[in-house]
Amino acid sequence: MEDQRNNLATVSAYFDVWWLDEFLIWNATEYAGITKIFVPMKWIWKPEFYMYHSVYGRVPEYAPDAPAEIRSDGRVRMFVSISSKSFCPINFKRFPFDSQTCSFSVCFFLF
Repeated sequence: MEDQRNNLATVSAYFDVWWLDEFLIWNATEYAGITKIFVPMKWIWKPEFYMYHSVYGRVPEYAPDAPAEIRSDGRVRMFVSISSKSFCPINFKRFPFDSQTCSFSVCFFLF
């Protein structure tokens, strides 16, 4: 818990994100059997998502030159990091004999 007075916790996470992009499908037999390529993330569309109840760092930190994996069937995969300060109410009445649980939710925007 980074900011106990304001009930803020720092959350750092990596997401393994997959989606299907029908515009990126190709016939591998027409391209020397190539079934997978890696391109910089800045070259492709990426889904938008954010963390609910976050007061800072709600959106992912896309590294524009980091690789995205594209497969011939249109599946796209990338690893995305996010670091966020999120609201997490803590009850210290039983400290140090307590345990606390904070839940964090992620929302994806679909177009």
